[in-house]
Amino acid sequence: QSEALQACARGYGLIEPESESRRREEVLGRLYAILQQWIRKTTERIMGPDFATDAHVELFTFGSYRLGGHTPGSDLDTLCIGPRHVSRDRDFFGRGKG
Repeated sequence: QSEALQACARGYGLIEPESESRRREEVLGRLYAILQQWIRKTTERIMGPDFATDAHVELFTFGSYRLGGHTPGSDLDTLCIGPRHVSRDRDFFGRGKG
């Protein structure tokens, strides 16, 4: 039955092609690399170079992608968790003081 269900879902365009799945993984990998670079530079600016080498962020997916229920073209919900010395307003959006 599951094969028939998958065939039906493919027929309606509800299952994304393998190439699009690979692209999503590439985007997540690139985003992760950008965030790691950013958090190290930000930590170095705030706390100095000794702390920068150990600074890192975690990137989590959630929503339909995480549950495996996403469809072609759907968004990719992500959550970035970083160290507490980094301020979302000051360091990410550049709006805060300090």
